[in-house]
Amino acid sequence: MDKGTIIIVLIIIVLVVLPLVLPEYLKKTKAANQKKRLIAKSKSEGMQLSELDVWDNCCQIGIDKESKRLIYSNKNENNGSYAITDLSGIGKCVIVRVNSDQKSPYGGSSPSYRLYLVLTYADSSKNEKVLEFYNNVSFSPNETELSNIQKWSDIISSNLNR
Repeated sequence: MDKGTIIIVLIIIVLVVLPLVLPEYLKKTKAANQKKRLIAKSKSEGMQLSELDVWDNCCQIGIDKESKRLIYSNKNENNGSYAITDLSGIGKCVIVRVNSDQKSPYGGSSPSYRLYLVLTYADSSKNEKVLEFYNNVSFSPNETELSNIQKWSDIISSNLNR
């Protein structure tokens, strides 16, 4: 084969492989950056995260088991600001699954699926804290989202004062 053929074959390989590899690389890079920001914010608040997660390029959660504090952020809900919750006042943590129909802009209705962790204070005069884990108009949560919310429900529940 001559050099021209080799160059054309290499270009074709790059054009086929790049669209498959690049999105996954960018997703992992973005998740790593979000984790770094979460760790930096938690350190600035005097927290040492024992566990943390980042998902859907918008949600972040971490827990400091020593101080019993939770840090959470959802770019879709609160523009990426961080909410810190002291778990010492929380009485229980439950998973809430909401499936509903929403009016579509085209006149019909479309299903909407949401998963929340609801933190209820032991003092009933305080409002519940709601953490959104999944919100999609088109697709119901898959096993990954369900196991992620169950994992965090278990982590939080095991760190509540009982």
